[in-house]
Amino acid sequence: MAKRDFYEILGVPKNASEDDIKKAYRKLAMKHHPDRNQGDGAKASEEKFKEAKEAYEILTDAQKRAAYDQYGRAGLDAARGAGTGFSPSDAFGDIFGEMFGDIFGGGRRGGRNAVFRGADLRYELALELVPDAKRIALLGDDRFWPQFKERLRPALVELAKKGNRELLYVPWNLGMTAEDASKAGAQVALTPSHLISWGYRHTIEAWVKTSIQRRLPIVYVGREEVEAGGLISYGTNILEDLRRAAQLLARVLKGENPGDLPVDQASRFELAVNLKTARAMDLTIPPSILLRADRVIE
Repeated sequence: MAKRDFYEILGVPKNASEDDIKKAYRKLAMKHHPDRNQGDGAKASEEKFKEAKEAYEILTDAQKRAAYDQYGRAGLDAARGAGTGFSPSDAFGDIFGEMFGDIFGGGRRGGRNAVFRGADLRYELALELVPDAKRIALLGDDRFWPQFKERLRPALVELAKKGNRELLYVPWNLGMTAEDASKAGAQVALTPSHLISWGYRHTIEAWVKTSIQRRLPIVYVGREEVEAGGLISYGTNILEDLRRAAQLLARVLKGENPGDLPVDQASRFELAVNLKTARAMDLTIPPSILLRADRVIE
C-alpha cells in the first residue's frame, strides 16, 4: 500500500508556511494522540498520530522538506538515513518510565508514568495559548522527581530547541515559583505533576494570583488546579490513578507477583479550561482548545 503524501496527511498545501504546518500538526496530534484514544479505535488513532508526527518532522526541517519536495519519499533516505525507526508515541512515547514502578520496587514494565504522560500535549497547549512564545518555563524540582531531571527535562529541552525556543527550568519555590518564572522572562509555563491532590492548594492559589498579575499562562496537569483558579490543564484524573494503584497494591499484598500484573495505564485524559481566569488575564482562549475541552469553567 502506497504511503500518503505528507502535505495530504496534515491537510495543508505544498506552499504552506511553517506556522500553518505546526497548527495543522497540533490539531491532529490532539485528536489522535494515544493518551486520548483507548479501546476499539486506539490502533487506528495511533497510526494516524504516527503519520502526522512523521509528516511534521519532515516538513518542518528545511533540508528534509526540500529533498521530499524534489524527490518524494525516496529523497529522504539521503537526508535521514535509510531504515530509521519511528516511535509509535513520538519522542515522549516511552521515556517517562513505568506507571507504578516506584510502588512495586522499580524495574521497567513497559508502561509510561502517569505523572508525565501527556507532557508533549501540555507543551503544545502552551504554544496554542502563546504562539509567539520563545521562553517556556518548566516548574519543578530535581530533588523530588528523579525522572523529572533524567527524562522529562531533557525531552522538553530538545523539543523546544527544534522550535528555536528556550526551556527555562524554574526550581520549586512554593508560592514564589510562578513569580520566579515571570522574572526569568518566561512567556508561558508548564507543571509536571498534580499539585492540589498532594496538598499544595495554597501554592496554586499564589501561582494563580501571580499568573494574573504578570499575564503568565500556566498549563497544569490536574483538573483540580483549574477548579482552584488555574487557567488550563491536561492530564489524568488523580482519583482514578490512586484507585487503580490501590487495586494493584491490594493484589500484591494478597500474594500476586508484581511482575505478573498487567501494565495499567490511565484510559482517560481530561482537558479543562477556566474562562474566568482567562478573562482576568485578558487572554483569549483559542476556539480549537474550547472545542476539545472536557470541562469549561465560566
